[in-house]
Amino acid sequence: MTGAENHTKPRKLVLIDAYSLLFRAFYAGRPLTTRDNRPTGALYGFAGMLFSLLRQENPDAVVVCWDAAGPTFREQEFDAYKAHRPEVDPQLRAQLPVARDLVAAFGIPSAEVPGYEADDLIGTLARKGTVAGYDVVIFTGDSDQLQLVDEGIRVQMTQRGVTDVRTYDRETVRQRYGIEPERIPDWKALVGDTSDNIPGVPGIGAKTATALLQQWGTLENLLAHVQEVTPPRIREALETHREQAHTSKRLATIHCDVPGDFEIEPYAPTTSDWQRLRQLFLDLEFQSLLPRIPGDAVPSSPVLEREAVLPEARFQARTIQIESANQLQVALQEVAQSSCVAFCIETDTPDAIQAQWRAVAFAPSGDTGYYLPIRLQPGDTPGASAHPTLADLFATEEQPPEGFTVPVDALRSLLASPGIALCGHNVKFARIVMERAGLRPPPFMFDTQIAAYLLEPGRAAYPLIDLAERYLAQRFEPDDAFTPGETLAQEAALIHALVPVLRERLQQNGLLDLMERVELPLVPVLSAIERTGLAVDTEYLTALSARLNARMQALAEEIYALAGERFNISSPKQLQVILFEKLGLPHGKKTKTGLSTGADLLEQLAPEYEIARKILDYRELAKLKATYADALVKLVHPRTGRVHTSLNQTVTSTGRLSSSEPNLQNIPVRSEVGREIRAAFIAPPGKVLLSCDYSQIELRVLAHITRDPALVQAFAADEDIHAATAARVFGVPLEAVTPEQRRQAKTINFAVIYGQSGFSLGATLGVDTKTANAWIKEYFERLPGVKQYVEETIALAHRQKYVTTLLGRLCYLPELDSGNRNQRLFAERAAVNMPIQGSAADIMKLAMIAVYDYLQQSVPSGCLLLLQVHDELLFEVDVDLVPTVTPEIQRRMEQAFPLSVPLKVEAKVGPNWADMTPLSPQHPAPLHSRKG
Repeated sequence: MTGAENHTKPRKLVLIDAYSLLFRAFYAGRPLTTRDNRPTGALYGFAGMLFSLLRQENPDAVVVCWDAAGPTFREQEFDAYKAHRPEVDPQLRAQLPVARDLVAAFGIPSAEVPGYEADDLIGTLARKGTVAGYDVVIFTGDSDQLQLVDEGIRVQMTQRGVTDVRTYDRETVRQRYGIEPERIPDWKALVGDTSDNIPGVPGIGAKTATALLQQWGTLENLLAHVQEVTPPRIREALETHREQAHTSKRLATIHCDVPGDFEIEPYAPTTSDWQRLRQLFLDLEFQSLLPRIPGDAVPSSPVLEREAVLPEARFQARTIQIESANQLQVALQEVAQSSCVAFCIETDTPDAIQAQWRAVAFAPSGDTGYYLPIRLQPGDTPGASAHPTLADLFATEEQPPEGFTVPVDALRSLLASPGIALCGHNVKFARIVMERAGLRPPPFMFDTQIAAYLLEPGRAAYPLIDLAERYLAQRFEPDDAFTPGETLAQEAALIHALVPVLRERLQQNGLLDLMERVELPLVPVLSAIERTGLAVDTEYLTALSARLNARMQALAEEIYALAGERFNISSPKQLQVILFEKLGLPHGKKTKTGLSTGADLLEQLAPEYEIARKILDYRELAKLKATYADALVKLVHPRTGRVHTSLNQTVTSTGRLSSSEPNLQNIPVRSEVGREIRAAFIAPPGKVLLSCDYSQIELRVLAHITRDPALVQAFAADEDIHAATAARVFGVPLEAVTPEQRRQAKTINFAVIYGQSGFSLGATLGVDTKTANAWIKEYFERLPGVKQYVEETIALAHRQKYVTTLLGRLCYLPELDSGNRNQRLFAERAAVNMPIQGSAADIMKLAMIAVYDYLQQSVPSGCLLLLQVHDELLFEVDVDLVPTVTPEIQRRMEQAFPLSVPLKVEAKVGPNWADMTPLSPQHPAPLHSRKG
């Protein structure tokens, strides 16, 4: 190329709307986490987008623009501007600071100015760029920026998540709006903008606004000729809301003269930039992105190479976006010839209860994936939110272009193809979304996420990227974050390729039966629970919040009196000064922020120091008020009127289910505040809540595993196991056991299960270590089968580094090899406990499956399974069905898994989760209204 030719080639400036693309990446991407549980999904998608932009555009200059913290000039002019937007999802908020580091590591400069939005900076830089001779390309998901389109300025707009981009030049904007780009603020002045809370003119829609501007040009000219406007309804609206229209235009207009010294520098990333990016990718565990960093710019580093051992092979499947009915039929014929089809769905948010279905991908083999956009008809998503979420605001501003789509009903034949097994990754999510859209998918025969969890139960997450590397020895990195359907179709093919490999691993490890007998049949049960939700009394919660606040204020005054001054009780630094400098209380370890004021230390101080007790009480009230009394009201679904928790199947290492958003398993059972919170969960009119709770299931599992004659005999005779233990440990007749002895024996029973030391047991019971050790010794002497189990289990765990449950679940214990004595002792205690707790969890899962099948067959609408919490199942039952369903539920729970001792289930009923009475023929279900 000659110098003259190079001089005539226009330079290119790329401007990136950071938050817009980060939000798109978060809501359209997959939830990823690091091994220490840091969320990274938005960062991963954003990094992929930056690589794609740099490769596609090959810019001479690039700037990333950010919204600055603090109020903008628009908010100062109009209080309601963007005021309706909900809070940022905590999982996304945690990633935003790191996103700035990510941009800097790419060697890309950032721009932000207090008081202005990223739109204004982009507009300012775009104008400067054109003056300096650049062709300007703006990447955003915000339609506001289409007003910047001009000769030499085009906008690349993300549409369907981050997988589809549409280029806008002046002609494209005219085709969409019917007006010139610079008239978009006038158009929004009339129509308004719900995403930004710009009011516009009531009664004027998109078509009317376009027609008015085509006739009058600008808002100002339109209002100057308002008397000539027809029909009268539109004229009256314009006259009435004249000032509101002017305000709306000012709010919608991007300022292209933001003050500041903006220099457009050539994009020239250095070796140190790429090295910094590499370090950041290693920290974020983005190993699949490492090969995309320019290799010749990174000096070799043995340390880095050891940390980033990547497979050389890359997973790559043929991906096809279906664009016609004929093409769909060909794809379905290929599916019909396959024995297994992998299935993925794309939604606008990772919340299954709120998600809007966008597209589906399916793969009849590991070599080919199909991508199919779908369209939802009114009523297809009965659980969809009536209120805007951030997902709505950032994902639906721009409608996808016209193209081939199919209604949800068209998927019925795909889901119901005879002889074809369905597989997926996190199939519970897909199942919930499909069921909300009116489909009834058959059971999935495989879930790669669950399979990976069973094989490695200690990991924080199981993203497909990791599974490809671990089980296929291949890197998974879709070609382009902006290619339509690429990621989803590739994922479907990858799932298909993973199934036989993971199935073989499960078979080799004796886990396939657990997968097929327990985990997969549980998926429809959990799906139904999450879709059903729990009814809550929001007025009661509001009143409870006020009561808790009053208690907190009273406690605060007592704490101030003990401290001798007022201070911020929630501030660790101020608390350090009060407790340790002013009052001279004993202090513990030092942290990065000073002396610890954590719960562990305060609990040690509480018996002797009243202020420590009251601070603990204050913290508990504050936590429960914020976590439940305040939060539950906000979590009530606007259409169902219920709270929908998520029951997570792949989180705990023992197989127990965990609850999140909200966590309903952490509500204290025995505290008064905990009971007050449980009272907020109510039964609708004509129904009651039924609780069926396993009695001492872990001790019964212990008796079965150890075969200890005394334990087996006690349960066979239906004795009070804690009283029986007290009689043995304290050497008294059963009938002479005191309530205090029984309480102590109960603690001893569970201390043995959880491997507590004498020191820990003594601290719990308020006795010295010597006494506690003597009780443990007596326990083992009286129950030699338990002692033998403990010793043999620890020895076996040291040899094989794992233990198993009764159903074959593996619980790995790598800490048994730790050089840290405390870690080794912790692992030994876990080795004793995990087979017991894990077996109890497996039995509960079998019980849920059995009970759900019974309810589906016998009482599909009169009794709903609402929740599983530890050893308890909670139901919502028609009052007249209680005598019928309760004995059947108890029977199926008690027969879920055969033990050498009987399983026992106790039932209670009541109008809410707190006011429940044991159920028996002599004690009918109470239907009184709540107290207080």
